Amino acid sequence: MKAAMVSVVVAVTMTVFGCSDDGDGMSGTGGMTGTGGMTGTGGMTGTGGMTGTGGMTGATEIEATPVVGTLTPYDDTVPDRSGDELFDSGSVEAHWYQWDGQYVVLYRGFDTSDESGLCPGNSIFDGLEFPPEFISNSPYPNSATAACAGSPYVSDTQAAFNCGGLLYYLTSIPTSETGNLWASIELSTAGTQMSFIGQTTFGTPADLANTPEFEPGLDAYDLPPATVDDLDVVTCP
Repeated sequence: MKAAMVSVVVAVTMTVFGCSDDGDGMSGTGGMTGTGGMTGTGGMTGTGGMTGTGGMTGATEIEATPVVGTLTPYDDTVPDRSGDELFDSGSVEAHWYQWDGQYVVLYRGFDTSDESGLCPGNSIFDGLEFPPEFISNSPYPNSATAACAGSPYVSDTQAAFNCGGLLYYLTSIPTSETGNLWASIELSTAGTQMSFIGQTTFGTPADLANTPEFEPGLDAYDLPPATVDDLDVVTCP
């Protein structure tokens, strides 16, 4: 029974994260005073001040979202398949937002300084019929195309972005859709349909009414606290 359940989980996760079907099954695939007070270093216009990146006229303040999923390995019972070597299980969370009719996911806890190449992806699944819908993948960094090799769902418009240590992703999932939101970070190990390892959220129920906004493409964001990182104000390159 346990083996059967593991097989189902692997099939689901490999479907939802943006890789193709090989014909036999599914494959793998965001104070008033400065640092020294009103008269000290930074003053009222210093970092964090009224006109600084965290102040009243600086970075856009982002509300905390209750729609959060934790990434865990695909299947740690299968050697070289789980993706647990990509990062520690439970160390990355998918925080879901919306903007202009699309879902946006923030990969909180992901270390963007690792530019060896990974393949974030996402989709939505209504729990009724495969495949899931609105699958997309995007390499991080953008030049690391080999990380997503084998996925037919790589998109130039639905893409992953790095903003001062924050990895966020503009998905292709319309907010009009209902079901479970899936977010993953994967790696193609051999450039084939069945060569993806990775970690996924295994589905987070969509809750549009309680999903805050996150506008992609801004210069800076004032992020809410998260248990998996210490990001605060991030400035985009």
